[in-house]
Amino acid sequence: MDTIEGRGAVVVGGGSGVGRGTCVALARAGARVVVADIEIDPAEATAAEIRAAGGAAWAAAVEGTGELSRRSRAAAGEGELGRGEG
Repeated sequence: MDTIEGRGAVVVGGGSGVGRGTCVALARAGARVVVADIEIDPAEATAAEIRAAGGAAWAAAVEGTGELSRRSRAAAGEGELGRGEG
């Protein structure tokens, strides 16, 4: 079975609700997580919670739609996690 340990994940809407839960679950499984949200404060809080539990996480402010947002999510992910697979 494949594992996500050591892999990177960018979760849009990660500052609250289901997105937050997804970030925490991914980090517990060993993923390095970029918590992307339109509101930076909740994203930073989620990332701080993950780091306090020993995980690796960064916050990124992104808008959620459009080409500019897609590029900003990709840049945030590459900046913190390194270039993705294929």
